[in-house]
Amino acid sequence: MNKHLVATALLCSLLASCTTMIQGGEDDYSYVLDAKRLGNQAVDQVMAGQGESARSYFQQSTDVLARGVAEHSRRMAERADTMSTFADIGTIGLAIAGTVAGVDAASSSPTGAQQLQPYLNQLNSALLDFNNAMQYEIRSSEQEARYGQQRKVDQDRWRSVVVSDRNLARSIVRIRNYSNGGGWCTGAFISPQVILTAAHCFNINDTIGVYRQNIESGKEFITGEETQILAGWGANHPSWQHDPSRPNLTPQENAIDVAIIITKEPSRYFLPVSTSPLEPDDRLMVLGYSGDLNDGYFLQIDYGCSVSGIENGGLGRIRHNCVAYKGNSGGPVMTVDGGISVVGVTSGGNLLRDRSANSGFAAPVISAADLYDVMILEDSADYPIPPSPFRPSVSKQL
Repeated sequence: MNKHLVATALLCSLLASCTTMIQGGEDDYSYVLDAKRLGNQAVDQVMAGQGESARSYFQQSTDVLARGVAEHSRRMAERADTMSTFADIGTIGLAIAGTVAGVDAASSSPTGAQQLQPYLNQLNSALLDFNNAMQYEIRSSEQEARYGQQRKVDQDRWRSVVVSDRNLARSIVRIRNYSNGGGWCTGAFISPQVILTAAHCFNINDTIGVYRQNIESGKEFITGEETQILAGWGANHPSWQHDPSRPNLTPQENAIDVAIIITKEPSRYFLPVSTSPLEPDDRLMVLGYSGDLNDGYFLQIDYGCSVSGIENGGLGRIRHNCVAYKGNSGGPVMTVDGGISVVGVTSGGNLLRDRSANSGFAAPVISAADLYDVMILEDSADYPIPPSPFRPSVSKQL
């Protein structure tokens, strides 16, 4: 075989091998899996009522995630620089080699150039594939470096990031309101097709999206690829009214700040609810996408705060000293002693750095039960309502 044909064929083979190698490279997200393992242990301890042990595991999980994200960001930035240099040198060198082979063959004989032309075409195609693969990987590396900077894991005195695929974590969703610019709230599945959240998070005619964070893949978790949950329809408490020109809710508004979203498909994950009355100093935990940490990207837990007051004989708003911030709204307020159950919906609060001075507000679950009773009366083929998660005996025949 003509030596020029052999040389060009080898160049094409080399380019194909380089392209495959570049595209086949896998980034190391093992730190997410390590953080999830510790996060699962933390959640298991929460469910067992072992608060201090849970706190320790949550802190370890958050620390592993923080260090992993920082190292990943540094490594991806270095990789982007290295691959840019490799792309420049490799593309130029291989293109020159191919051109030299073509010129050499053409100067030897017209027949040689003719024979070589298909290989040169193949070489050009291989160079294009190589360039595209390199540019994609460079962009991906630069993007992941930016993700790492954006996902810098903030540490907090009381709260921890929740990296877990246990029921407690997977029951929590993010609710985005696209009618107000994409702001978000938190919600929680309380039965397979029922999400409990806050009324101030959306108006009835708003366009919303419901999402669950992907934890199965480390890459999807870090790059923010969420799974959308198809919402059917929703409703706010029938007495809910709020003037948006007033930044803060009144105590009466806090008490009925509840909304229900019915989903089209069932969830495997959901939390139990309780309408039993609370007592002062009952211990609580809150979960949500708090906007003051990590820009609300990671699910957070504040474990071991407590009830500071109950208004209107248990029918009014719940006052507590849990940390609540924008993004937490609509998230579950849960008891931790004598069984885990949702007892309230985060409505508002003041974020302070002294636990004793924190003041948060939640709507009691009984308000959501009242809303659901009204929704059941509107059950129809167009708007089917699942059985009440609050009062299973309540049906449309009321």
